[in-house]
Amino acid sequence: MVTIVTFALLISPSLENLYSANAQIPIAPSPPTNLTASAVSSSEIDLSWTAPSNLGGLLLSGYKIERSQDSGTTWSTIVSNTGSTATTFSDTTGLIPSTTYMYRVSAINPVGTSSPSNTASATTQAPTATAPQPPTGLTATTVSTSQINLSWTAPANNGGSAITGYKIERSTNGGTTWSTIQSNTASTATTFSDTGLTASTTYMYRVSAINPVGTSSPSNTASATTPSTTCSTCKLTVTTQLTTGDSLTGMFSTLNNQTTGQ
Repeated sequence: MVTIVTFALLISPSLENLYSANAQIPIAPSPPTNLTASAVSSSEIDLSWTAPSNLGGLLLSGYKIERSQDSGTTWSTIVSNTGSTATTFSDTTGLIPSTTYMYRVSAINPVGTSSPSNTASATTQAPTATAPQPPTGLTATTVSTSQINLSWTAPANNGGSAITGYKIERSTNGGTTWSTIQSNTASTATTFSDTGLTASTTYMYRVSAINPVGTSSPSNTASATTPSTTCSTCKLTVTTQLTTGDSLTGMFSTLNNQTTGQ
């Protein structure tokens, strides 16, 4: 014979209230931990952190990311809410090469935002050097039958590496072909004297800047023409008379060319 006994469990109002009081009330999460910052380039810093140990009873909705350029005295918010539970972030917002940035991260859930994480700092890398921009303002000035002087302005951008010299080229056919008269002046001087030239000849020039990475494209061109050594079309007639109209004998004149001295 089997006897079935049924029990009924009654919960008193006092126990029911105790159960409700022990239920978790959602709160803002605890801060993220182990924040690190790593410079990837001259314009990017990558962040990584660990999610909060206490989510506050609700799922996270994202993270707030702040940045400081004065070692934490003042902070700017670069992302108010990432909208993601990912614990990494790449900062590419207006970073300056060779500059130190400090970061902190706060966790967000539907109730609120945590206090900030530990801080982490990183310094962006120096910019990658490139060949310089071309020189500008090249001029050519004739000095004599055998010399032309050049002058120019250094490049506005040296490519991130100091100028070590200039390449100087010359053309006698209007720029169709070029010959290098100085492969590298090995000087930062922005003037050059081209000597040993032929009289009555037009020379065209261009200049390129050099740094340890490479050589710039050429500057503007400038031309100058050396003067002739003689004046085949010149004719000078000197007639000397006394006020009486009689010729004056025993007097002569000398004409000198100021360029050649002849």
